[in-house]
Amino acid sequence: MSFGAALKQARESQGLTTQDVALRTKIRGDYLRALEEGNTSLLPERTFARSYLQRYARELSLDPAPLLAEFDRSVPASAEMTQSLRGPGGGAGGPAPPGPFPPPPARRGPPPLKKGGGGVKT
Repeated sequence: MSFGAALKQARESQGLTTQDVALRTKIRGDYLRALEEGNTSLLPERTFARSYLQRYARELSLDPAPLLAEFDRSVPASAEMTQSLRGPGGGAGGPAPPGPFPPPPARRGPPPLKKGGGGVKT
């Protein structure tokens, strides 16, 4: 049985609708239906989808581990994503890739003092 079929069967056996589960878990109903149908193209990024699957399974008193394992087999992490998480050189250290913003200017000593006021009065 697929992870989606297991979720749907458990939900229906408890007499719940996807709207009931959505209200209890705060997961959008269309995401719950996509999980039940195994339609991963309608789900958000993989990390969020796994979290929703885990929360949904726990709400239905199911062990999430086998469902997550099946999800991982059907939606493997892409090599490109794994590489981006490791960084250049496969996580072996080294400089970070340039970001979208230029680096801040180098500081040249303490900021200037304001004239007039701010000093200690005697």
